Parts: sequence; C-alpha cells; structure tokens
Amino acid sequence: MMALIPLSARPCPAGFFSPRNCQELPVHPAGEGQYNGGMRILLDEIMDQRNMSERQVSDLTGLPRSLVHEIRRGSRPRIDTVEQLAKGLGVRIGDLIESEYL
Repeated sequence: MMALIPLSARPCPAGFFSPRNCQELPVHPAGEGQYNGGMRILLDEIMDQRNMSERQVSDLTGLPRSLVHEIRRGSRPRIDTVEQLAKGLGVRIGDLIESEYL
C-alpha cells in the first residue's frame, strides 16, 4: 500500500511536482521517501496509437499545446495535470503512467 507523507515531513524532489503539490507524491512503503525517477508519462504512445496531434490533445484536455509538447518530451507534470489528461483522453490515470509502483 502506498503512503503519502506530509509536505512538512520531506523535501519535494527537484523537477517532479511543484512544491505546493509535493504532498501528493506517492512514497513506496518500504522506501525512504525518495523518488527514483522511474515514472514515465505514456502520452506519446497513446497519441501514436490514436494518430493524434498535440493540438487535438490540447483541444480535448483543455491544456495548452506547449504543455502537451513538454509532457511528450519527458517533463513530469503535476498530478492534477495527469488527471486532466486522463479525463480528456477518456483513459484511466494508470493508463497514462508507467511505474514500477503501479
């Protein structure tokens, strides 16, 4: 079972979630609360399967095209952005994320 550690109890890993959303970072129960960088957003694969452009994803999700582009190139979005992507694309959040912890 994954646990959430309060923001005050640990630092937010650089380049992951913004500090205000760091409390949403899941922590492996046996781990030390450190993120190993193994999570990957599968947006590019979903777009390829559906033959979608960044503009189409932007229109469906309400996210700026520039943000869609950044995510495709490896940027790690905030959890609310992942939720917005999943909702707009009609997939589960778990379908958008590749991680050893899912």
